[in-house]
Amino acid sequence: MFRRTVLAATAVLTVAAGLPTLAQAKDAWPVKTITLVQPYAPGGTSDMLARIVALELEKRIDAAVIVESKPGANGNIATAYVSRAKPDGGTFLVGSSSPVVISPSLYKSV
Repeated sequence: MFRRTVLAATAVLTVAAGLPTLAQAKDAWPVKTITLVQPYAPGGTSDMLARIVALELEKRIDAAVIVESKPGANGNIATAYVSRAKPDGGTFLVGSSSPVVISPSLYKSV
């Protein structure tokens, strides 16, 4: 559990560190509220990490950032939700690699 949390935090912070550069590269982003979707129950470690990252992102990109919890199916529900979102750069998945790496080998339809 701790290892998963550290890996998720590292991935999120790596992306967050590059956001100021991305924001300067394109003048039209973000054009709306940013949504961070986390695939585990509210109040857990992943949720707390996502909220900390959301607060820091709000300061850096000067836009509203919302954390949305979509728990269930080992992260598959949240992953499917994010994959169906508009590709406008407004919805991001915060979580582990399990739904992306392991689930395709376990389920016929992911």
